Amino acid sequence: AILWLAACTPAQPSAAPEPAATGTSSPRPAATSTQTETLAPTHTPSITPTPGLSDLPTLASAPGLVAVEHPLIYYFVFLVDPAQWELRPISEPGSMQQLFFLRNTTMETCELRAPVIGGIPAPDHFYARILGNHAFTVYEYSIAALYGTTSLVAEDQQFLELFGIDDPACQAALDVVLTDMMEAAVYHGDRPPVSLVTALPPPTPMGYQCNSLPPRLQAGDRAFVRADAVWLRSEPRRAEETQSQLFARHAPSVIYIESGPVCADEHTFWAVEVYEVGEGIGLVRSGWMAEANPEEYLLEALP
Repeated sequence: AILWLAACTPAQPSAAPEPAATGTSSPRPAATSTQTETLAPTHTPSITPTPGLSDLPTLASAPGLVAVEHPLIYYFVFLVDPAQWELRPISEPGSMQQLFFLRNTTMETCELRAPVIGGIPAPDHFYARILGNHAFTVYEYSIAALYGTTSLVAEDQQFLELFGIDDPACQAALDVVLTDMMEAAVYHGDRPPVSLVTALPPPTPMGYQCNSLPPRLQAGDRAFVRADAVWLRSEPRRAEETQSQLFARHAPSVIYIESGPVCADEHTFWAVEVYEVGEGIGLVRSGWMAEANPEEYLLEALP
């Protein structure tokens, strides 16, 4: 069972919750109100830089979009098409306020809201996505997902809860919303527009040579499995006796890069520790994982 905690509007924005609950399916609080509202701009859809920031470019949303903010999503503004999305209030048990979420006007189960959670259950899949200027860590379940991302001013991840992702049309519609999502500080003209997705050159360990694709990870990174499957090995070499545990694509585990790299059998290996995602789940085990071979990357860094 998943415990959902009631939320009250905090005096100041607080950090997003750390993974803390167990389970195998995505949590979803029951809606107790079905009233819907026609979306109207909460702010003027264009941004004029404030005095003192006159050197910043003027940002404007696409024609026909309106800006919507959620009381529990402190750092972002959603620019959405009111013909495709409606604002639907729900009352959480014990809450002193009505919370709002976006529901697609043609797909009733297609929704985006701020999660009111006491923890994050173990997901079916765990991976990273880049949409627009935002890098997301995705905790995916059968029909829902938690998308975690950071902002220019946040100290920790802000989580968004997406429902209906088992429908490709819903997933595509939600992707558009996340792509158009803006930093609140940028929207209000308090900060210059800065992409949160930084294309850094891959680190090149001094003196490292290997007949594999060049390493893109480095010690201290967190990673996930992007290949069909990757073996955790007892030694940095490809041999049956070194095989310890097989991790499939987007396995619900975080791979912590400890040290390396080491080249063996045309593969780049790293010493790693692998943790399952979810409350109360500690270290799975440590060993070696290959980041790349001559043809493909097997691991990829999380945001």
